Amino acid sequence: MTLLNRLRSHKKFGFALVFRVISRLLASLGQAGFLLLLAREIGPSQFGAVAVVLAVGYVFSAITSFGSSTRVLRLAAEDDRKRTATRLLYIRLWGTALSVVGCTVLALFGSATLALLAVFIIASDQIVDYVQAYFAGTTRQLWSSLIIVIQRLVPFVMLGTMVLLGSFSAELIALSFASTMAGSLIVPFRERSTAVKFWSREVWTELRSSTGYWMSGLAPNISQLQPPLLNLVLDASSVGLFAITSRLTNPLTILVGALQTLLIPELARRRGTPQFHKLYRASVVASAAYGLLLCASAWIIADVMVFMLGGEYANAHTLIVAMTVASGMSALAQAYQSKLLAEGRPATAAWMVGVGSAIGLVALLIIAVLGGAHWLWLSPLVTQGVIASGLAYSANARLPRVARHSR
Repeated sequence: MTLLNRLRSHKKFGFALVFRVISRLLASLGQAGFLLLLAREIGPSQFGAVAVVLAVGYVFSAITSFGSSTRVLRLAAEDDRKRTATRLLYIRLWGTALSVVGCTVLALFGSATLALLAVFIIASDQIVDYVQAYFAGTTRQLWSSLIIVIQRLVPFVMLGTMVLLGSFSAELIALSFASTMAGSLIVPFRERSTAVKFWSREVWTELRSSTGYWMSGLAPNISQLQPPLLNLVLDASSVGLFAITSRLTNPLTILVGALQTLLIPELARRRGTPQFHKLYRASVVASAAYGLLLCASAWIIADVMVFMLGGEYANAHTLIVAMTVASGMSALAQAYQSKLLAEGRPATAAWMVGVGSAIGLVALLIIAVLGGAHWLWLSPLVTQGVIASGLAYSANARLPRVARHSR
């Protein structure tokens, strides 16, 4: 590669990275703003009911997606990219249908009509998650960034308009999520391979071969079981406080997630080259710097969130601080996880995240039973500490030093 071509390559990558980070920031603000307005409109108890369906739904959708979003990021390493992408698209559609049915039953069983809104949120998130990964895996980073921004901002604008007008309609909010879901499918459907049938055997063959990627997608969602678990031992208001805190701090790691979505395809293309190691180290440094920034500003972030939520959420201040610090730890963990995925070791990453999340669930239950809601802030620190330690060890110590970044 000539010097001129190299500079062009770096410039293109840098622009895509900056655009991805900015778009993810907008998406994070849209998601946080939507959840904040929703929590204010319906109150802690009602939001707790929605959060329970969301939590179970995200775990269920992780099970039924079979890691298709992670697998499609590595399309550059596939022999027949179009057929593979089509099979993964069909797997995601089947999974979304199953998620919708399961979550609808759960929402109706809980006798909270408003909880049906969570079904549309889950379906939209599940489809758009695949589509943005599909664009990233096919080197269309700008479209990958835009689709997630649109999906997050449309419902936020819809709900914000309702608040300004002094009215609230769960049906219109659900329609906004349904429209973003349908619109995102246009390009993947247009580019699909017509030789692959929706019911064909090769779709199920692809599903069976994606077990490791399925595990890597499922493991992080174990933590989604936290609200339902807390619902067994704490009152609805405490569950609502924990749920809204978790939802509002989750977007803090989306910026690093954006970086990893961009880097995994690039790392996969550089396997076995010195550039792999350089790109990986840059990812770790950037993630660590962002994590330290979150830890340093945790108290200020908590003050701002409590101010925006209102006085009835004042008891969540310490929990917000702890979850912000845990988000900083998670940022570094994602850098290690991206290396494992790019190397084709999704099962290793899944085990580390799964074990850490399971330990976190047990710790959460023990803390809730023995100490009550006041001590819940310990749980996210325990969970992310275990996950980050396990991923760091797996990414940097499992392979011999001379081949560590070239497998």
